[in-house]
Amino acid sequence: MESLNNLCLVIGINGQDGSYLAESLLSQGKKVLGIGRQKSSKWIQESDRFNYKQLDVSNIKELVSLLYEQLPYEIYHVAAVHGPAGYNYEKKWESVHLVNTISVQAVLEFVKDKNNCRFIYLSSSKAFGTNLSSGINENSPRKSECIYSITKNAATDLMIYYRKKFNLCISILWTFNHESPRRSNDYFIPIIVDCLASSIKDPSHKKEIFSLNFYSDWSDASDLMKLTSNISDSRIAEDFILASGIKVLARDLVKDLFSRFNLDYTNHIIEKESLELKNKNWFADISKVRDLFNYQPEHTISEVCLKILDSNYGISLKNNNSQ
Repeated sequence: MESLNNLCLVIGINGQDGSYLAESLLSQGKKVLGIGRQKSSKWIQESDRFNYKQLDVSNIKELVSLLYEQLPYEIYHVAAVHGPAGYNYEKKWESVHLVNTISVQAVLEFVKDKNNCRFIYLSSSKAFGTNLSSGINENSPRKSECIYSITKNAATDLMIYYRKKFNLCISILWTFNHESPRRSNDYFIPIIVDCLASSIKDPSHKKEIFSLNFYSDWSDASDLMKLTSNISDSRIAEDFILASGIKVLARDLVKDLFSRFNLDYTNHIIEKESLELKNKNWFADISKVRDLFNYQPEHTISEVCLKILDSNYGISLKNNNSQ
């Protein structure tokens, strides 16, 4: 059998997760090849240990050719066609299936052929649906409620099937919401931070938000990607929930952030809907990663929001209070 190269392949390098994951792998002294649709690497400069290749993951033939050309020892599939709440996946149904499911099976076929390859696949908490009444762990039933979760769950089923039938060293990681300055600006946390920045600069600023009456589990993206690289190194062929384990009410988070700058959020945020607060008993159960990897989040979601505010808007709590 042809031997594998000492190389980590990150599929989806230009996204938030791919870039932080690559940085974590590089910090461990590993060699990384990142692929993405764009002409160049967005966050990481090429070096003797990092190379970038433009490749659209929906082009399955090119993906397979790359795998056999590079022969990576570790593969991380973090690419996905996804969007915020209300995103119309039906308009992109073909690319959603190609990227979220078919490309995963293409990698699985390669891993089956080169069975000492480590494969990590990032899935989503959306795989479990929304009508949840208790803690979510690795054994919780999955429920598809949109095309995105259908494709992610299909990929998960493929991962489980290939692992069991061919005894492969592969893992599924279900990530809950995670944020950073690199997060796309059409998600809840970046929208809230943008509203805060605008309100600091303009006291009359107002922003319409659908609702603040919901719970979520938010993490620092860099925390979860460090954990991902640790899980990979363990070579444990099991699946894991990646989250902070801390349930936060969106309204409480927003109130806290605005109050740090002596602002009343109700003067700046207009809610479209006053939703009934549901899923009060919902939470992400991270006991498995806590027990096996001694995982504790390094940053709270409030700290992450302040980091986004500083990095993307040049506004810090220290500078604001000194004015």
